Amino acid sequence: MRNMNKKTLGPVVKEARDALRLTQRELAAIVKVKASHIAYIENNRRKPSMSLLRRLVEALGLDRREVLFLAHPEA
Repeated sequence: MRNMNKKTLGPVVKEARDALRLTQRELAAIVKVKASHIAYIENNRRKPSMSLLRRLVEALGLDRREVLFLAHPEA
């Protein structure tokens, strides 16, 4: 049961983006990637690079440690 509530990076990014009322396209412009890349991240189909992760944290006001752990749980 516990694994069903496991947080992943994608939904955290989407929730933060939605809370700021940003579209994927708007967030993509802020962090300088394509909107499709944001969609892939939100759907857990891609892991962002460390530099993109840093830009997402800054743009969305996320906790750096939590995001790093979610992006790279093996670390």
